[in-house]
Amino acid sequence: MKMPRFCLMIISLCCLLTGCGDWGGIVYRVEYPSGYGRDCSTWDDITPIEGSTLQLGYQKSDDYEKTRSYTLLLLDESGKTLYQYPNLGSTALRGVAGEEGSVWICSEQWSTPHFNGYRSGGLKGGTLLLAESGTGELLLQQTLERNELFLTAVGADCWFYAEGRPAEEKWFGLVKIPAENACIYTRNQAEWGQKTPVFQFGFVEWPEDLDIKGSVEETIRFEIEERQIQVVFTAYEQTDKQQNRWEHLEKRRVVIPLE
Repeated sequence: MKMPRFCLMIISLCCLLTGCGDWGGIVYRVEYPSGYGRDCSTWDDITPIEGSTLQLGYQKSDDYEKTRSYTLLLLDESGKTLYQYPNLGSTALRGVAGEEGSVWICSEQWSTPHFNGYRSGGLKGGTLLLAESGTGELLLQQTLERNELFLTAVGADCWFYAEGRPAEEKWFGLVKIPAENACIYTRNQAEWGQKTPVFQFGFVEWPEDLDIKGSVEETIRFEIEERQIQVVFTAYEQTDKQQNRWEHLEKRRVVIPLE
């Protein structure tokens, strides 16, 4: 993949002029065993539900001009609408099959005006639903926190990635709040208010010890597999200056069992 230098300069200048707060943030990409994945450049109108023949879609709500909200659509394999959920949709949807014919649906709200979500610092929150595929009944509806990125569900456990928070000082430095590192944790359907830590990363947003001097963009890729999650850190760097060739180079990989 090639990217001319002047294109990078133009994009950077445009973002500076428009006050783009998400330019330069870390890109997130979530990939599932079927090969389907989402990142900041994904603008699918229809999204497959991993492990199911059902699909997800969205349409503007009747009062969209006033509320800017979307209706969530649960679709069959052909794209026919089976059930509608007013004001619960978004342009960034993902889903995975649950137990006994149910499906988990994540409807995310991002503040990333130049992208369709999936950049660090931009996840405002969202809604996680558990729907009965045969009747459309909602078995669970939970509001997700800011920067709480849903990854997958195993049984009654939902897995999340949360980016960290930098250290803060308040009251002219009299109050110091330490940094919180990024982590992966689970929430159980029966005890939703309790977060169970699974893996703690040694960074807030990106590992500081990785060599990315030649990178123009960094990505954290979450490869969801049947028994594990692989977290892959890549940097987009120029690998052939003469041919102006750019590639996503893997810098580190962390394997986290789904158990």
